[in-house]
Amino acid sequence: MNGYSLAHLDYINPRTLNILKKNGIETVGDLLTYYPHRYDDYTITPFLEAVPEETVTIQGFVQSRPTVTTLRGNLNVMNFFVEVDGFNVRVAIFNRHFLKNKINFKEYVRLTGKFDLTKRNFTASEISFDEFSSNIQPRYNIK
Repeated sequence: MNGYSLAHLDYINPRTLNILKKNGIETVGDLLTYYPHRYDDYTITPFLEAVPEETVTIQGFVQSRPTVTTLRGNLNVMNFFVEVDGFNVRVAIFNRHFLKNKINFKEYVRLTGKFDLTKRNFTASEISFDEFSSNIQPRYNIK
């Protein structure tokens, strides 16, 4: 089975086959031994253990309606408050205005980004609404 060509599998379309081939994956064996080039750790960090300016993942419940402000051209920032471990934290996330209607009061959110503990401000780079998502995500180097 390791030497079995992926082209013989009906459920893999030609576009996907082409992408896999560009990455040196042509057989079932190649596919099984193609490992991630890194893992991203999304383990939840307690609020009081967060190190300023270090990337962390926090979770909490939305405490305010989001507001979107256009800064210039294509740059906008969405702000809202999240209760994290009993603390209200102001969250800023850039260019995610399309998520405004998905962020509701008391909605669970998982945020990855950096803290400024003196201002109790959190600049998020990623947002997730899935309470049961995995803490460690593989990242594959697919061209």
